[in-house]
Amino acid sequence: MASPILIEREERLVASPKRAAILEAAIAEFLASGFDGASMDRIAARAGVSKQTIYAHFSSKDGLVQAIARESLLLPEEDSLRYDPEAPLDAQLTRVAESVLRVLTSDHYVALVRIIVGREVRDPQGSGPVASEARERFTASIMEWVEAAVRDGRLEVEDPWLAVSQFLGSLQSAAFWPLVLGSRRLSPEKQDQLLTSSVAMFLDHYAKR
Repeated sequence: MASPILIEREERLVASPKRAAILEAAIAEFLASGFDGASMDRIAARAGVSKQTIYAHFSSKDGLVQAIARESLLLPEEDSLRYDPEAPLDAQLTRVAESVLRVLTSDHYVALVRIIVGREVRDPQGSGPVASEARERFTASIMEWVEAAVRDGRLEVEDPWLAVSQFLGSLQSAAFWPLVLGSRRLSPEKQDQLLTSSVAMFLDHYAKR
């Protein structure tokens, strides 16, 4: 089953095909030219609409970046985040981590984060709050699994938000941020090692003895 965020995005795109075309065109233009070099005229041409149509949907280039952050960043698949009281915690958390890495290391996600981070660095008061909101939504999607395991008495977690942030940080620092900065993708062997060590560190600290 698709996550609520994905369903919401699909419904929005169906309801406003012009808006969807503008966002896709903006993504392509930002990636090709950067935020400062991006042209609203070229975005309009890519989308097959007038510039006036763009401004009817978005107030500015910054508004486009904010919409990209809210509407185009994906979350891990909902099925992979479902807690199972009968399954071993390490197997479940490995499944969660695999789903997280599929999103974080996808070309689509990396490209969009480059756009958002580039804009945030350029003007923290511009898209910055929206970038933070996107990070919070990603963290919240995994917190549900952690909180379910706590309620089941299998994890001891005083601050679920901090615990999930630590878990995501171990995955992002080795597999995601290097991609955003232009480094090579981890080999399958290195990715397996990362998954195993991240899961082991989390459970070593938080699994109920």
